[in-house]
Amino acid sequence: MGDRNRKLPVGWVEVSLGELTSRIVGGGTPSKSNIGFFSGEIPFMTVKDMNIERPTDTKDHITKEALENSSANLIDPDTLIVATRIGLGKIVRALFPTAINQDLKALYFHDELIDKNFIEQWYRNNEKFIQQIGKGTTVKGIRLEVLKSLRIPFPPLNEQKRIVAKIQELQARTRRAREALENIPDLLEQLRQSILAAAFRGDLTKHWREEHPDVEPASELLKRIRAERRKLWEEAELEKLKAKGFTGDKLDTEFSKRRKQYNEPAPVDTTDLTELPDGWCWGSAEELSEWVTDGTHQPPPFTDKGVPFLVISNMVNGLIEWNSVQKWVTPEVYEMFTGAFKPKKGDIIYSTVGSYGVAVEITTGDKFMFQRHIAHIRPISELFSGTYFAFCLNSPICRKQADKYARGVAQKTINLADLRHFAIPIAPFSEQLQLVVILKKTLETVTERQRRTKMLLGEMEHLNRSILSIAFRGNLVPQDPNDEPAWMLLERIREEKARQATMEKKKGRQKGTKMKISKTKGRDIATILQEADRTMTPEELFSLGGFDEGSVDTFYDQLRDSVFAKKVRETRKGNEVLLEAIK
Repeated sequence: MGDRNRKLPVGWVEVSLGELTSRIVGGGTPSKSNIGFFSGEIPFMTVKDMNIERPTDTKDHITKEALENSSANLIDPDTLIVATRIGLGKIVRALFPTAINQDLKALYFHDELIDKNFIEQWYRNNEKFIQQIGKGTTVKGIRLEVLKSLRIPFPPLNEQKRIVAKIQELQARTRRAREALENIPDLLEQLRQSILAAAFRGDLTKHWREEHPDVEPASELLKRIRAERRKLWEEAELEKLKAKGFTGDKLDTEFSKRRKQYNEPAPVDTTDLTELPDGWCWGSAEELSEWVTDGTHQPPPFTDKGVPFLVISNMVNGLIEWNSVQKWVTPEVYEMFTGAFKPKKGDIIYSTVGSYGVAVEITTGDKFMFQRHIAHIRPISELFSGTYFAFCLNSPICRKQADKYARGVAQKTINLADLRHFAIPIAPFSEQLQLVVILKKTLETVTERQRRTKMLLGEMEHLNRSILSIAFRGNLVPQDPNDEPAWMLLERIREEKARQATMEKKKGRQKGTKMKISKTKGRDIATILQEADRTMTPEELFSLGGFDEGSVDTFYDQLRDSVFAKKVRETRKGNEVLLEAIK
């Protein structure tokens, strides 16, 4: 938008948005202290209702009395509505009459002279630029005069219509392609789960078993795993006693006592479990692990770089997305918080809250930490494949158990005690290795397809932006030399604006009143906040200060100046902005 040196196509002119609009109407918020104002049937639009291109309703509705007793205005259907503060850069066209709040402006045009679809597409194409020129501290905004001054490459009317038609045609194609692509991730995830289900039913290694009938059965393997688990526990307990200073006979005596404290993992209840292939058996997650614990309970101080700190959203499709990590800790914090449970290559991490049920095998020796809602499992790696274990935890067999054990209302959680009791189908060790080879090869293909689909969806967004960019350079459709040049069209728009202004003046004289736009300055907002001695939303402050439609910019000027002068503090609570006086 800012390239003023770019040559315009023949017949085009560059104009300001203000030159094209017949009028720009602002809004306001009825007093929220009057609860009855928000129990009506008139739609009341805020930026929250602008998350879809064609809103069919609004979250809030106000009464006729609220409309009459506030600076809110009722906007006609099919009018372009833009956000000028919160949600800056967004534009929608409501399909119904609606009131708007003071963060929005309604743009009216002479519809017979301008194609509103063209303006709407141009505005969408420049959303990021509009956001960049916004001013403000906590929330950026754009003043009315700046909004009016936005420069538009303006073609002849017939060419506007051809451009819009072509944009809509191409966007329809990309939309159909995107809709088809958006179905693929779900289908690929279904395929992934089907492959994992087949794997742990023994289907994928059926022929291998037929060719290797004499392998050691899993029941014997499980006995050795249990013995190894106890041995590792005893070695760890012995080291703890030595660290406490025990030696000689005292060490032997204390160690003998400590050995009696070992608790054998409870056997798996196989009552409702499916039948396994010959040579397989069931075991618990606890039996197959040195231990099952969780991550850091107390959030450590974070830094801009250092040791990565994982959260659940960094675990996707059995992998860690290191590029999505946004938190880090210092090496000193890593040493302090992880203690004896430092994650190492071959361990498994498992999400237990929210998007629960995702397991990832650690394949790096690099240092990292993770949040408390991620469980940490150390398999008996010498006798049991950790990769096999991780694949199993991601399979439908364990997903169903996760759904069964998950508790909670707002956010479901799997506790560690239940995770330790998960039933794991154990194949003979050599068959585990064979199954891992098959799954890695097969699921890598699925993961690559998922990555490719994600990339194509991103390309669709880039393609849509490219279509708009080409359109507003005048290169999307052929020009017609018979079209009325845009400068002549602009003259007709100016004449129509002048004629409309004259009619409004005459109408005002007939009524015996002077036409004027309210420019109420309102009270000093810092004083209002001091007197109220509480936090307020901008809407409350706008209403209490006696501001109206004509003084929206004055209100935000006051707010900006008060924040800059450190008289008022702006804070955010989610998407809500709160204001308070600084004493």
